[in-house]
Amino acid sequence: QATITKGLAELGGDAEAHEPSLVPATGAIVVVAGRPGRRIAEGSLETQLLDQATRGKTSISLVAQVQETDPTITDADAKVLADRLNLATANGLVIRAGTHQAVLAQTDVRALLGSKVTDGRLDVTLDAARARAALTDVIPVNTEPRDATVALVNGTPAVVPSVDGEACCAEDAPARMLDAILKSQPEVTVDLQIKKAAFTTEDANALGIKEPVGAVNVTWKGQPQVKSFTTYFRCCEARVTNIHRIADLVRGTLVKPGETFSVNQTVGKRTAEKGFVEAGAIANGEHVNEVGGGVSQFATTMFNAAFFAGLPFGEYQAHSEHFDRYPFGREATMGYEHPDLQWKNNTPYGILIWTSHTATSVTVQFWSTQYAWGEQTGQSTSRSGRCTNVTTQRTIHYPDGRTATDSVRARYRDQGVTKC
Repeated sequence: QATITKGLAELGGDAEAHEPSLVPATGAIVVVAGRPGRRIAEGSLETQLLDQATRGKTSISLVAQVQETDPTITDADAKVLADRLNLATANGLVIRAGTHQAVLAQTDVRALLGSKVTDGRLDVTLDAARARAALTDVIPVNTEPRDATVALVNGTPAVVPSVDGEACCAEDAPARMLDAILKSQPEVTVDLQIKKAAFTTEDANALGIKEPVGAVNVTWKGQPQVKSFTTYFRCCEARVTNIHRIADLVRGTLVKPGETFSVNQTVGKRTAEKGFVEAGAIANGEHVNEVGGGVSQFATTMFNAAFFAGLPFGEYQAHSEHFDRYPFGREATMGYEHPDLQWKNNTPYGILIWTSHTATSVTVQFWSTQYAWGEQTGQSTSRSGRCTNVTTQRTIHYPDGRTATDSVRARYRDQGVTKC
């Protein structure tokens, strides 16, 4: 039986009918003609073979029925559809996507088309992957989203709106193209893919950034420090360049609720390429020159702004010796990657860091909605070898009337020594 089946197959006895199909060719969409199927019925072949063989026939002849099956779609019907597609695509296809417009050429449109038979009907198909590639070629739009930001404009917080990114084209673009072609429409409108900004204009507006925050009863160097903090220095030294530069790099940083701000993460290593210069610094207890020397004055200024805004600290470290330009026991030094200066926004509002400077001062101000504020309510010292330990107590006042206390610490070497 297996031999009979195999032999019939070699005679072309198991061929299915082939439906006509539409294919793009040079200058037009053409029809590949269908052809009938041919099947040889096995029927009584086995019986005939055995009967003639057992009767001693030396030449065996078998009679089989040949059945032909016509395609369900005629070539004429396929030709009508091909003619309709050629007419519909004669001038190519105009693509509109957002504010962009392009023409997909006749040959490019036809190259996307094909056909399939579904439930006895010849349907036009369009290669979706090739269609997306063709759209990208004629509408090469690919912009990245831009998050909203907040900045001070003429002394008032202003939201710089977010901008969504765009790319060509939406997932249903191929289906829209095919629909337009089948309806003989000369153009089609497709949507761009929209890449949403991670931080939208609405998000920025919801942060409640509207006013300076912090304490109002603070003075330093005889100057009131009202919801901001300022430290002072001599004009025109190399370190001033670095103080100004780091203040410029930090200005405008937005710290969202629950986030921890890090100077080192925000600014990175201080290098000449970033605009920093060599100036005095302390390394291993020794006074040295290094690129970025002096930025600790900015760190101290921010430390005090955070202290009086009632914000909790992460990593920080005081200078190893005290300088009278910094508040005793209430200051921070900088290195890379450590020590860092970190503080956390534990309020329900966003905090915008705004910095400014003059030839002899640098100021750090936090903009938000007034929440907690801090005040120094105590300070104690103790000796450790040839160093003085300083503990500075802070009382934090919250809007519901409750208070909490914490403390910050510093350790200063005695004059003339390099370690405790």
